[in-house]
Order: sequence, then structure tokens, then C-alpha cells
Amino acid sequence: MLLRKHIGGCTVAGHEWAEDGAVVEVPDELGTELMAIAPGDYEHVLEDEPAAGPGDQAPADPSSSDTGDSSGQGDGGGSSEEDVKQPNKAASAEDWSAYALAQGLPEDVVLNATRKAIVDHFNDGPSLVEGSTEGK
Repeated sequence: MLLRKHIGGCTVAGHEWAEDGAVVEVPDELGTELMAIAPGDYEHVLEDEPAAGPGDQAPADPSSSDTGDSSGQGDGGGSSEEDVKQPNKAASAEDWSAYALAQGLPEDVVLNATRKAIVDHFNDGPSLVEGSTEGK
């Protein structure tokens, strides 16, 4: 699936949107998850739609798609900690939420947390999960 990210500057599961409006090919399952997590920031682009311009990009890690299986099912169907880079502190709430979910924080915790709380959780601030030492 081709996915446009309206606010660029992040990498998820080895796919990078460096600029606002960048279009990247991602597995269908990942695209569906990202559109659900950050409605309005990600947009499914049909293959016959004109390109958005200089922001269009290929996946950041072409070796991630060399198996021919773009379903993501070979690795459990989701993102793992190894293939999701931590956003910079100024990244959007949607980027931080996607990162937090990819790192295994419970969905209800992420959905009820503020952007600042998520950023702090991963940058030596108070933990969002009781008893967790992640980010410390």
C-alpha cells in the first residue's frame, strides 16, 4: 500500500517519511494500523494518483522487503522494537503514539496518555506503566 504522511520526519518499521507529504510503500497491515492510530496524518494513496512531488520516497530499508512477503506475517505481523526508531522529542503526538505501541505499551495506556507523558516515558521521565523501568 502507498501511504502519504502529511507531517513528515519519522521512521516506522523501517519506512521513512523524511518530509511532509512523503509517500512510502508499506505492507497493507502496517498501513491500516498507522491510519487507525493517527487518523488524518496518514492517507492511503492509490497507485494511479499523481505523486506528491519531491517528498515521495521508497522504503528506508529495501532489504526489509527482499523476501517477497509484504504481509508482515513472517515476523508476527507487527513491528518490533528493532525496526522502529524513536522519534525526536519535537515529533507529533501521532508519531509518539505509534512508537509507544510498537514498543509494547498497552493500547489503553497510550490512548489515554498525553504526548508529553509518552515523550517523558521514553526519555528518563516518569513511567506510564506502574512498575516499568523502561526509558529509565
